[in-house]
Amino acid sequence: MLAMVAMAATPGPRLGCAAAAALVLLPGVAGAAAARQAAEGVYTAAQAAAGQAVYERECARCHQANLQGSFEAPPLAGESFLRFWGDLSPRDLFDRISRSMPPDRDALADAAYVDVVAYLLQANGAPAGGEPLAADAAVAIGAVAGGEA
Repeated sequence: MLAMVAMAATPGPRLGCAAAAALVLLPGVAGAAAARQAAEGVYTAAQAAAGQAVYERECARCHQANLQGSFEAPPLAGESFLRFWGDLSPRDLFDRISRSMPPDRDALADAAYVDVVAYLLQANGAPAGGEPLAADAAVAIGAVAGGEA
């Protein structure tokens, strides 16, 4: 990293090399940030508790109290959930459920959907942390959720 800073400070064609090196290193930096988020938790326990209450009231009749789904309502916890959602983000999950759930009722408030996502993360083994989950969280669900609560 220090070599990159020194190269960037030197005028001339090396600047292009430094910029290229920075682009190569960015995925590692992003990966480190995701690992830190996974260890620290991406939602609060209070969000997950609120999400569980919303889930039980609005979602459990189709997806079941144990989150294992039924008929056309897919499971929201466990291997099948993580296989589908593991490479996607909480933002992707928020977008999906806020646009389509509950299917036969009015939409919920955005905060309720965020809380449900926090509950689903908890149910899939993601640890709670000190910072609340935001609707635009971009870390991969599989990076924070290990599959066992």
